[in-house]
Amino acid sequence: FALLYDLNQRVFFCTIYARARRYGCLVDAADVLQEVFLNIYRYPDRFKSEKPAAFRNWAYTIIRNTLLK
Repeated sequence: FALLYDLNQRVFFCTIYARARRYGCLVDAADVLQEVFLNIYRYPDRFKSEKPAAFRNWAYTIIRNTLLK
């Protein structure tokens, strides 16, 4: 899990920051990033690895849902 975090945290943080600005959210991007990785860790059974970019697409869905929540 630490490797997943190390490989993706920078890209996810930038995505969260950009989407939060676009949505007009007044949230701390670091807090949202922590919530996103908590959800990734909590629900690994919902990940389906049929496609090459499946993890990134799944994670972006979690990012979007977390920001909208």
